[in-house]
Amino acid sequence: MSRLQQLLDSAYQGRDLQERLYGSFPFEIARDCGSGEVDEILARLDRLQREKDAIEEWDGDSRDGIWRMQRDFSALLERLTHRYAKQIAKGLASECLETRFWVAMAFSRSPSPEVVTELAEYLLDILPDHHRACGHEALQACKDCRSSPTG
Repeated sequence: MSRLQQLLDSAYQGRDLQERLYGSFPFEIARDCGSGEVDEILARLDRLQREKDAIEEWDGDSRDGIWRMQRDFSALLERLTHRYAKQIAKGLASECLETRFWVAMAFSRSPSPEVVTELAEYLLDILPDHHRACGHEALQACKDCRSSPTG
């Protein structure tokens, strides 16, 4: 069971609404995230894409807010790749294209040699150019990490 919402609520406690909406994301919760929270983050990324897809094109403010949440959850995943790489990599097979992109982005910034195969398989899909570029960047970073003396 995920405690993600509880961790977020606790981290946001005492912050006013403006700071909650536009302030910095509480990345410090990564230390308390486990397997359940990783699954919840991936599920939230899926839901966010569906929400974004339902918003009218003219509603840029709402779309921007969802983009910020996707970016922040991806950055939270970055902080978890060293512990949950294989589990996070399951997001590369999501039915939601943007979830796959945000997971690849997390691995491009925090590579793990454990997910080279999953990233290579992700790149076999038909992808928009910027998704493909991000996937290639992530794959190369993970390969470099695998071949480094500390990787």
